[in-house]
Amino acid sequence: MQPPRFTRFAAVVAGLAGVALAACGQTSSPSPAPAPVPVPAPAPVTPPPAPPLGGTLAIMVDNLREARPQAGIDRATAVVEALAEGPITRFEVFVDHRIEKIGPVRSLRPYFATLAQPLGAPVAHAGGSPDALNMVRLPGWPDLDEIYNAAPAFWRDPRREPPHNLYTSTDKLLAMVQQKGYPLGEPIPIPRGAMASSGTAVKDIRLRWYSYSASWTWDGRHYVRSEDGTPHTTEDGTRVQADNIAVIVAPDRIVDQAGRRQIILTGSGQAWFFRSGQAYQGTWSRSAAGWFQFYTGNEPMRWSNGPVWIEVISNPSWLTTNPI
Repeated sequence: MQPPRFTRFAAVVAGLAGVALAACGQTSSPSPAPAPVPVPAPAPVTPPPAPPLGGTLAIMVDNLREARPQAGIDRATAVVEALAEGPITRFEVFVDHRIEKIGPVRSLRPYFATLAQPLGAPVAHAGGSPDALNMVRLPGWPDLDEIYNAAPAFWRDPRREPPHNLYTSTDKLLAMVQQKGYPLGEPIPIPRGAMASSGTAVKDIRLRWYSYSASWTWDGRHYVRSEDGTPHTTEDGTRVQADNIAVIVAPDRIVDQAGRRQIILTGSGQAWFFRSGQAYQGTWSRSAAGWFQFYTGNEPMRWSNGPVWIEVISNPSWLTTNPI
């Protein structure tokens, strides 16, 4: 005979087991899963600014179809685009901060040389027209020519076909500048700030040089560039963009049987300016000893932060725009 205490304990256990068995026979709906907590998208990472050079360099960059995509032009401080031989343009790229790869580097023309000269900027190139080479061989000119006097500052990319495979970097150019005892150029004078008057809203800027065309489209933050109807990208896939664009009309003429040109980038002429999706009509002027001056009526053109592209055309009809 079991002790009474054990009997009561067994009864309690049996009762609990019965409750458990009864619960197993019931059907209940599962509790809904908790809604996922939304994870905020990471904030865009702004790359740190490139270290400044302490001055300005100029580099001639090829724009033939075989030379595309280029390297480094998307990171320039200022770019001047103008015709070379035939119906294609060339870029003079001005930089005041470090860039790891710039090119393909191409030859120099006198009107590009005259833009670097008043700044005192060493100009990197691979040869040039006879007139351009005569200019940069004058005493005191800070010349960086891959063919004649500065080959260690350049390299050839074996993945590209010559002559469209010559590159440089600001580090290599700085080393050559120091070796030759050249000073760096003065900063490009770019007036920044708000405009006193509002412009006209413009979305598309279309330019043509004979059979070659380029365009800029305002995307709400920047102007993004296309060439011959195709997005203009650099070697790493970055879309070329600018925050400020000046389009100037400057006369040009063919000067020899090779098709070389003379483009007059001194004096004054018609101009159109674009910043923050707004267009302004005005004028440009430049003395041989200075940089471009831009005006809308009596008001100096002021630019937003970011690079400035100066597009040189020979006829106002080469520019068309579309409103926003």
